[in-house]
Amino acid sequence: MGGTIYKNVEFKLQVDYAGGITLIKDAYVGIKGIPGIGTIRIGNVKEPFRLDALTSSKYITFMERVLATDFAQERNSGIILFNDFSNKRFSAQAGAFRNSGANGNDRDANDGYVLTGRITGLLINNSEKKQLLHIGVGHSFRNTDDNTFKISSRPEAHLGPKYINTGVIEDIQHANLTNFEAAFVYKSFSFQAEYITGTYKKIDTDPIDNYIFDSYYGQVSYYITGESKKYKSSYSGFGRVKPNKNFGKDGAGAFEVAVRLSNSNLNSEDVFGGEQRDITIGLNWYLNPVARIMVNYDFVKVTDTGNASNIQMRMQIDF
Repeated sequence: MGGTIYKNVEFKLQVDYAGGITLIKDAYVGIKGIPGIGTIRIGNVKEPFRLDALTSSKYITFMERVLATDFAQERNSGIILFNDFSNKRFSAQAGAFRNSGANGNDRDANDGYVLTGRITGLLINNSEKKQLLHIGVGHSFRNTDDNTFKISSRPEAHLGPKYINTGVIEDIQHANLTNFEAAFVYKSFSFQAEYITGTYKKIDTDPIDNYIFDSYYGQVSYYITGESKKYKSSYSGFGRVKPNKNFGKDGAGAFEVAVRLSNSNLNSEDVFGGEQRDITIGLNWYLNPVARIMVNYDFVKVTDTGNASNIQMRMQIDF
């Protein structure tokens, strides 16, 4: 549930029960329209980092998020400020967080902290011609109390096992993550890509200075029936697609085809976490603005290990 009170005080509480585990997602209160600041939110919120992670799971093109999402959790407990400038041509977000685990439970919080910021720009934004070009860069400084970090990834099919895993890396002073993002929409065609690199600083007495891991993806999609992706905002990413004609007497709904290539390399120095590449092909049928059927085929190649294939299907209704 969520809402806005007297036009400027907002709140939201979202609970997830997937996988038989209860997790707190968004849980915050906020104030909008603060002069010179914009919006401030306090609670468990999405860190302003990675376009794919900021777009709601209700609206992402594929059933699962990209491999790069595993470099850092999507949400954290803390405070975030964000604002748009020059008629939303430019946007900036910054937040300070205290690591509280994936479920937003402060009992799990430690003395680690996270500082994350992001700036984006709309070089092209013509809603009448359905043209958009979004670019952005984000950075996150991450520190834990026990000086350990770990990255592990499933294929882009969540029920699959984790094929690549750094294991627990000890004696890490801090981590710096940098993400570059771009999205282009031209009528029914869209392209989106991101590249993330993580530098993990070892303690001064260790002969290894840094571990460096990276991940990237690129995806294209096309609406056969003429629709176009809808951009909500910098901090919310893309939003709901409305078919030109809903499924029923007047039409067949909207059909979207998409292809995505992702790659994550978790090998660095004496850490051999593995390298994985995913190719995902998707078909989406939007029956109406709140219902869609999704079919994904995901081919996985793990270097020096083997291959895997996954087929998934989902029927989704949201309101």
